[in-house]
Order: sequence, then structure tokens, then C-alpha cells
Amino acid sequence: MGFTKAQTDAMTARGRSLLVSAAAGSGKTFTLTRRIIDSIIADENKTISRMLIVTFTRSAAAELKKKIADALSDAIAEHPDNKHLQEELLKLGSAHISTIDSFFSAPVKANFEKLGLPASMRLADEAELIPLRESIFKETLEIFFKERSGISAGEMAGVGHRSVYTDFLSLITGIRDSSGIVPTLLGFYNKTLSVPGGVETLKSSAARMRDSANIDFFGVGDPWFDTVEGVIIHKDTKDLLKSAISKLEQLCKQVMNAANSALAEAPQSPSALALTEKILPALSYDIEQCEHLYNNLSEGYAHFHTVMQEHKFKSYPGLKGEKISSCSEETKNVRAKILDPVKKLKNGNFSYTPSQISTHFSSSAEVCDLLYELLSQFDKEYSNEKLSRGICEFSDMPKFVLKLLQNPDGSPTELANSMSKQYDEVYIDEYQDVNAIQDRIFELIGGDRRFMVGDIKQSIYCFRDAEPSIFASYREKFTKYDSENPENIPESGGNSIFMSENFRCDEGIVNFVNLVCDKIFSAFAESIGYDKENDNLKFGKIGPTFQPPKKVQVNIIEPAEEITDENGEIEESFELDENVDKLYDEAVICANEIARLIRDKNELNADGSKI
Repeated sequence: MGFTKAQTDAMTARGRSLLVSAAAGSGKTFTLTRRIIDSIIADENKTISRMLIVTFTRSAAAELKKKIADALSDAIAEHPDNKHLQEELLKLGSAHISTIDSFFSAPVKANFEKLGLPASMRLADEAELIPLRESIFKETLEIFFKERSGISAGEMAGVGHRSVYTDFLSLITGIRDSSGIVPTLLGFYNKTLSVPGGVETLKSSAARMRDSANIDFFGVGDPWFDTVEGVIIHKDTKDLLKSAISKLEQLCKQVMNAANSALAEAPQSPSALALTEKILPALSYDIEQCEHLYNNLSEGYAHFHTVMQEHKFKSYPGLKGEKISSCSEETKNVRAKILDPVKKLKNGNFSYTPSQISTHFSSSAEVCDLLYELLSQFDKEYSNEKLSRGICEFSDMPKFVLKLLQNPDGSPTELANSMSKQYDEVYIDEYQDVNAIQDRIFELIGGDRRFMVGDIKQSIYCFRDAEPSIFASYREKFTKYDSENPENIPESGGNSIFMSENFRCDEGIVNFVNLVCDKIFSAFAESIGYDKENDNLKFGKIGPTFQPPKKVQVNIIEPAEEITDENGEIEESFELDENVDKLYDEAVICANEIARLIRDKNELNADGSKI
């Protein structure tokens, strides 16, 4: 069986960390299995027991273990005298192939005493944790505000009390009703659990914002003082203006082609003259104005704020005549779509003066300080209560592991170095769904021996604080692997490989998915590192194709109308059944379509076989 170049590269590239962007149906599991088996066959010193292989679900781990077992069995059949392969098959039962959660639990169980945990520690379920969490948080919140103002959080959320604390509640929760305070603030707390610094990140963020209040928002002239927010807005604005200039230039070409066509039909065509004498000069002026804004962006926030506030685009020229108006109106609409985002900068990101920016940073730092004080106190009380009860939760495991593997200064501990020496290769599946703590743990253990597989378009664990931006950052940082030109591969650092061929779906599905994803992901391509050339699926299904690609059918299921009572309130039964109804409607449509395809003798698979 032949392999694609990307598959071959993923199987054979060694000596560095690899990030493999494996599209749906690209043979990810097959490639991963072959890489493992080929390394064992090629080198008798390679053993499955010195490989760490983790994924997100038990079923995926079990499937991977089975495929490795099958591949080893096939290899043994080809090389019946190879004792090394036979030994590897025996070792497979105790190999380190598991879910991330299972892998994290092992070092925690082995180091209870070092972590200060009771040996009888157990994982509690949410039914036990939710009331405990809310109870402790409410108590912490009441004490927190009473100590600082003499009134309770509930009273403070009411009308009549204004202070930094009421502003804190208003800004954080966006509400005055105290019933929403606890879930909102707990949501903030849960977000801190997925970053290596935990709650302490808020403290460092407050310090950073106080520093940012005293420098230029864009940090022009001194990159050491770039503000995090300023860098993002500067880059986004720069990309927006570059895109606007490019699109306006493309529009000019289209207008010029239309003018040339009109001139070819009639040399003195009013339509052609209108296009060349009025519309093209107007578009050229728009390009000049966007270039003017782009060039001024590098002069710092204060300067660009002034330029933006004083800037105004000219009105689009009005033209008479049916044909002229039609062409003009179409161009006007396209121009508006290009320039509207640029015009919105004036009352959007650049509506604030430098002094207002500084004030916002200072007030945000105060709020961040308060949030840190509150959440760090809650974290202490909640952790102590769980410890006294001998319970923990899933989100505790990564924190415990990181505490075991990383010193306070960020350096690896002796245990981290010891665990790192246990593994020659570290394989992590579904890397688009890891969070910052998990990424740091795998970095400490795997170093430059990591094989990270994922697809940023298939990230589904955001409810567990997955951060696809981590996967995107590796794609941006790593050099694209080029086996045909090894001299271009850096000696250090990681490499990225794109497996874009889809061997599972018919061509119509592949084209439709590309159409949808390109529209969605290109809108924020910079933030996720979306690359149309590499990220779009390539049709690679093997086998005879007798039927032309069929059009994709899309069924849109409209939600049921809300059922309200006489007071206009949504009835409770509707709220409870709405999601169930949606699933039922989808199931009915799918079942009916399957039944139709089976009954209809004219419906055939792409290879001409009956469905």
C-alpha cells in the first residue's frame, strides 16, 4: 500500500518534536501506529515500554492498543523468527497507552505524601462537589466584602452603595442582582484552573496592567514595554488595513475590466466613462486613504488615535442611468463591505484617548487585584475543605502533577527529570484539546521528543478548558518539515507536518466541508493559524468512481416556538424539553433519509454499488 508524502514524513521524521495537523479521514491512527511499529522493527533497542502514548478517551486508547497489537502480529507473521517483536507483543499489555486523566493519576497516587494528600484520597463526583463549592464560595464572598466595607455582598449588589467593590461587582458580573454573582465568579475561578499559574496569574496580570498604564499602548520604540492588548490590537488593525487595501485593488481591477468591456462594445459608452472617470478615481482615493492609515499605525497609539478621529472617507459618487446605476450600486456595496470595518475603528478600538487607556488599565488592575484576593482566599478554603474530607476532583489532577514536576521558578524537578528519562518518545493524540497546564506537563516529560497529533478544526473540549490556541502557536512556531530539502530543516526546534488528504469521504462532501470551513476559519485565520492551502481537505478516497460528485443536501431544523405563560414567561416544560426535541427532530430526519436511500434503487454509491 502506498503512502502520501505527509504520511511518510510523519512516520520517518526523527530527532525533534513534531506537530502533525491531521485532517479528518487522513489516516491519523494508521500513521501513528506505523510510526511506532516501524521504529520497533528498525531498531531492536526501541521498545514499546519506553514510549508514552496518551489520548483523550478510553475508547481511543483501546483502539490504538488494538491496532498496535494487530500490526505487531502482522509483523511477527512476516518475521516469525524475530524474538524482539514477540517480546514487544508481550510487553504491550503493560505499555503506557492510556487517557491523559489516567496517566496523570499515576504520579499523584505514587506521591500522596509529597503532595500532602491522604492515601485514602478519592475522586468526588459533581453531585457532591457543586453544593460544597457554592457553599464555601458564598461564605468566602460574604466575609470578603464585610471585611472591606462592613456590608454584605448581597447588600452591595443593591442600589445605593457605590465604591470600588460595587464597581468591581458591576464590571465582573455585569449585573446588580446578587443571585448571579456566585456562578459568574466561580466561572472565573474555573478558568484559572487550566493555566500553570492558577489564581496567581491574576496577581501578575494586575501588576502587568499597572505597568501598561504608564507606557504607550503600542509600545512604539521599546519592544520590552509592549502591552499584551496593544500588540493584539496593533496586529489586528494592521492586518485589517492590509486586507482592505488588497480587496480595494482587486475591486479596481474588476471595475477596469468592466470598463474595458464597455469600451470594446461602444468607444464613447457612458457606462465606461462613468467607471473610468468617477468610480475608479474614487476607489483609488480609498486605497490612498487606507495606505495613509497603515503608514501612520507605526507612529504609536496616541498619534494613530488622532489620525483616526480626524479621518473621513469621501462619499461614493452618485451616477445616473440604468446600466451605470446597476454597475455602480454593485461596486458601492462591495466597497462598503470592505471599508465598514475600517470606519468602525474610529468608534471602536481607537475611540479612547491615551489618558483614558491609562485610566482603564489602572482600574482594571484594581479589579484584578480584588479578584485575586477573593479567588485566592476561596481557593485556600475550598482546597482545605476537600483535603479534610479526603476528596479531589478531575481539575486537581493536572495541578498536582505540575506541582510534582515543576519547581516554583519553573525549572523541572528531580521527578520530572526521572520521568523524562523513562520515555524515548512521547505521543499525544488530539493535541488541539489540551490546556496550558497539560501542555507544560508534556513539555517537561517529553522535551524535544514529542509527537503531537491534532486538527484545530476538530477541537471539541472547550467545556474542559481546551485551548486550541496552543496548537495554533506550535504551528506558527515550528518550521514546516521538508524531507526533500533536508538542508532547510533547522537542527533545533520542532517541525510541523500537514496531513490533508481525506480518504474517507466522497468528493462532494470534501468540497462542501472546504467551502464551509474556509468561510468560517478565514474570518479569524491569524488567531488560529488557519492556512487555506494546508488546512483544506484534499480528496483522496481510493477506489473506482463511476458517479459524478453529488450536491450536498443541508437540512435546517428550526427551533420550536417558545411556549410562554400569561405573564410572558417561558414555561418550564419548554426549557426542559427544547434540547430533547432538537435531538428527536434530527434523529427523525436522519432515519427518514437512510430509509429513503435504502429504498431508492436509483441511489448508488460513488463506485456504482447499491447503497
